[in-house]
Amino acid sequence: MGILRCVLSALLLLFAPVAQAQIFTSYPFILQNGTIADAGQVMANFNQIANQVNANAATSGLNNNITTIAGLGNGSATLPSLTFANFATTGLFYDTVNGCLGITHAGVQVGCWNNTGLHLLPAQTTPSARDAATVAYVDSKQGVLLPQLRVSNSSTQFMPVASVTAATSIYYVPYNGTTAVYTDGAGNIFSTQLTSTLSQLLSDTTLSPAAAVAATVYDVYFWYHTDTTFTGVTTSGSQVLSTIGGITGGTGSLVVGAAITGPGIPVATTVTSIDTPTQIHISNNATASGSGTFSVNASLIKTFAISRGPAWTSGTVRGAAADQTTIQNGAYAVNLNAITNGPAAQAGLHIATIVTDSSGPTVSWLYGGQAGGGSPATFGVFNRYNRLPVYTTVQDTGQWAYNVAAYRIADGSTGNLVSFITGVADEWLSANYNVFAYNNNISCYSIVGIGFDITTNPGTSQIAGVSGFGSTQASVTSHRVLIPGIGAHFVAPIELVSCGTGSFVGNVGTIQFGGFFFEYRM
Repeated sequence: MGILRCVLSALLLLFAPVAQAQIFTSYPFILQNGTIADAGQVMANFNQIANQVNANAATSGLNNNITTIAGLGNGSATLPSLTFANFATTGLFYDTVNGCLGITHAGVQVGCWNNTGLHLLPAQTTPSARDAATVAYVDSKQGVLLPQLRVSNSSTQFMPVASVTAATSIYYVPYNGTTAVYTDGAGNIFSTQLTSTLSQLLSDTTLSPAAAVAATVYDVYFWYHTDTTFTGVTTSGSQVLSTIGGITGGTGSLVVGAAITGPGIPVATTVTSIDTPTQIHISNNATASGSGTFSVNASLIKTFAISRGPAWTSGTVRGAAADQTTIQNGAYAVNLNAITNGPAAQAGLHIATIVTDSSGPTVSWLYGGQAGGGSPATFGVFNRYNRLPVYTTVQDTGQWAYNVAAYRIADGSTGNLVSFITGVADEWLSANYNVFAYNNNISCYSIVGIGFDITTNPGTSQIAGVSGFGSTQASVTSHRVLIPGIGAHFVAPIELVSCGTGSFVGNVGTIQFGGFFFEYRM
């Protein structure tokens, strides 16, 4: 009986917490020390324990029928792992992309919890393989996701190292990677890896409102379109479109509900089912039989492109409505309004601003050089992201005289100009001009300055250089720093003579330090 008492005591201790939860009732018999127990009484107590366990514990499967659990200590639990495809319910799961506890609502991830705390994510209505919520969470950990490409008028260089004259196309060229950032027009930002350099002819009218014209400013946008064409065969009176080909990924790239057009396809016809990799059903019977080329306006295929927006109203003014930009998610500039043949409203990422040459609808990137009268510089591409410093020097190798008490461009030559384009007014420009000067009249002097968009006034925000009096040759220097507004601009070295005849010596002979120096980030 000593062993029996031990067993009963162990069982009582084991189920003591449970008894507090009113799972067990009293035992039929009370067994006391010093009293010989009847075998029937002992078995009755055992049967009571068995009956209560069977009545309150799981009857089948793991944890079945458990309605309350009290007093659990530290432990672990296994959560399902998902990778942003097929969110089904509201609940918790382990986010394998970001390594955190994901929180979902109505099938969409809205939060992520890790050792740094809870990160709320923007609610999405159409989760995909890389949900925007994931992107938002990654951005919260790594900073804003920026494009890794630059717009250039060279197909191979993100910023030309040598002059490129009168390019007829613009290009989206990898700079520090191939990641491109785009938007869906609904405030969501995504990224993609570009497998090749994108380009657009300046004469193109299929992805831009019109062909480019000379001496005009345009914004450039990165976006995607989903129009997809493919071949197939229709049968008159049938809703089956078969033998589909010429589409990446087969019919799996199409989506139910997409509008479809083509020979023998009635107006307002849509895709109703995707049957096989080469066959779909459409909502209306075909009106003709035969093979043809068909098009759908909704697809999982994204065709990425760069496009020009409409021409600016002037060289320094974007269109009042046609070509305005707005900031999305605090960091991304997008088109405010829909662009003809281009992105829908807020569906294009503003990546650059360009200006065409005065001689025609081309874009140039020209470094300054040495020449009599100067060799001008022109920089026709301004990048919204990944700007790089641009340096150039224009050097006039001539020696010239001037005797008018009014400012003009140095040497009276437009060859000393530096022209450039600005898409965002947030960068400092620095310009310096060095030249030797003297005068044939001891009572007269010469002044040099730097004009911004004008050659008859050096402005008030510069340091103007004044030469020595009379025939004493002196080095004259002027320096100007400013933030140019948006649009097409130029800076130029300018000069005047108070009286007499001033003589100026450019970068000639033993005087090799003179010139007009320009620095700006573009």
